Amino acid sequence: MNRLREHKTARVIPSILFLLLTILGCTSRRARIETSIGQLTVIKAEVVNEFVLGAGWSIKAQDGHQLLLVWFEGNIWKSLNLTTSGVYVLGDDGSTTPVASIGATVVGEKSSELKLLLPFYPPITATSFTLYWPNNTPVELALSK
Repeated sequence: MNRLREHKTARVIPSILFLLLTILGCTSRRARIETSIGQLTVIKAEVVNEFVLGAGWSIKAQDGHQLLLVWFEGNIWKSLNLTTSGVYVLGDDGSTTPVASIGATVVGEKSSELKLLLPFYPPITATSFTLYWPNNTPVELALSK
């Protein structure tokens, strides 16, 4: 009976913790970041092999690295003035990776669909990530499947 109770508790506590972090805005499920252009909301994070930006132009990771894309919505029209200095992700392997040199990129066909994309090239040894943005609480990124 005690083992059953311990097993249920072991499953419930992480769920409650994640729910609390989500409510407090500390996970990537709608986490809000204060930036030089106002508030941005993290809407998705994913690791991909390659991302096609259009017109035959794409970004992909080099050997030993992966391509981590963090998607935001917010005041996208001001994104040309976005300061990403000091923004990085911390991998579970201890690696720190700044925003890729391409910087912030606006993606979308219609103005109502525009999203802001920040690419990172962390090492392949990292499997989970936390986003650090100056003057904000770190955001644990929940990777999309």
